[in-house]
Amino acid sequence: MTQRFLAQAQSRLKPNPYCRRDRAINILLLGQTGVGKSTFINAFANYIVNDSLNDAANDEMQAIVPCSFSYTMHGTSGEDIEKMITIGEQDEHEQFSDTGHSNTQQCRSFVFPICDRNLRFIDTPGVGGTRSMNKMLKIFKKY
Repeated sequence: MTQRFLAQAQSRLKPNPYCRRDRAINILLLGQTGVGKSTFINAFANYIVNDSLNDAANDEMQAIVPCSFSYTMHGTSGEDIEKMITIGEQDEHEQFSDTGHSNTQQCRSFVFPICDRNLRFIDTPGVGGTRSMNKMLKIFKKY
């Protein structure tokens, strides 16, 4: 069973246009397929626009990166049931797929205003999945 959440039509997060380039902070997110790089970006977006967990629970979700993940729960008969959560709609950058394949198809950056700086997270396709190494090298060479 898949539970879907739609992304907000427009994020409340906007880069600081007055931030000098030398004041920007760039963070490259690298990791294995499925470790949660895109999910981390969505969690961070929700963290900085809400003052508390209660506020976040009652606010519209900041889903700036379409992503999906699954979890396993125990059914009433003791059987394991896998549940899939999808946030947003897939596009050319993010493809919801089977386990073992990266959802993120190409590198993208997401900029957050933090005081007088811009914090940029660079989301990358997962490494170590079932995608061929040659395809991964082509993606990384573009950036």
